Amino acid sequence: MGIPSKGPYVHRHPDRFVKRIIRGMLPYKQEKGEKAFKRIMCYIDVPEEMKDEKFETVEKANIKKLPNLKYVQIEDLCKELGAKI
Repeated sequence: MGIPSKGPYVHRHPDRFVKRIIRGMLPYKQEKGEKAFKRIMCYIDVPEEMKDEKFETVEKANIKKLPNLKYVQIEDLCKELGAKI
């Protein structure tokens, strides 16, 4: 949608891409949505303060349970848009 020279522009970096998608799910024009959006932090890799922590996997939410489900990773999508990761 829109005109390429006038926008809307799509972010190519995965962290900004995801943050823009999340903004679409929030009432960001209202005060509560604006405050919630400011608290959101997206990272391309694991943050430095969390690298030493142990991660746990939620078995009920694992993608491996659905072998025939077709999906695309955000990183691959952003590379197709032109991101240099």
